[in-house]
This record gives sequence, structure tokens and C-alpha cells, in this order.
Amino acid sequence: MSGGRGRIVAVIDGAPGNTTRVVTTNSATNLAAGVITVSGKSSRFVMITCEVANVRYTLGSGATPTQGASGLGHILNPGQTLELDHGTAISTFQHISAIASTPGTLQITPET
Repeated sequence: MSGGRGRIVAVIDGAPGNTTRVVTTNSATNLAAGVITVSGKSSRFVMITCEVANVRYTLGSGATPTQGASGLGHILNPGQTLELDHGTAISTFQHISAIASTPGTLQITPET
């Protein structure tokens, strides 16, 4: 994860794809294939920035994020950025609104 004290630094040294806005829901969801590919190629890096409302996420197969105070998964707060730089982390990333009926907004930029 990059950043600290409000400063986010990301090095894009490949071909960036289109940034996509994703709104989280009450259902755990993986990133859509169209969001994590660039010109038909699988991404090797994805930058995910949370803009609105907390988002809970998990990585790895068999881990599905859940909502609520005792929910499973890490919290991504508004203003934080998560960087994934491995294919398995990218393909198994799942997200959900941390609080029921409070959608979060993620800005996602892939790179090949």
C-alpha cells in the first residue's frame, strides 16, 4: 500500500489501462475482467483508490468479505489506495460495502 499523511505515490512503469469507477454493494464481488485487463492482456498491477464510504475486501481463494462490525476482511477507508502487483491477488480480490446499504466508490486503474 502506498501513501501516508495524505500523499499517494504510485509508479506506473507499464501500459496503464482505463480508470474505471466501481460502486460497491451489499454483495461481495470480484473485479470484472474488463476492469483488470488492458488491450486483452491480464493486468500485472492494479491501483485501487477508495473515494466514498468504507469498503471491506479480501484476497485469496476461499475468503469472502462480509459486512458489519465483526465482518471478515480488511477495511479500505476513503482516501486510501491499495496496490496489487500479483496476478493471484488481482484475480481473487473481492470487495463489499463495509456497512449495509452504504455503497463505497472505488477508482481502479490496471497496468500491463
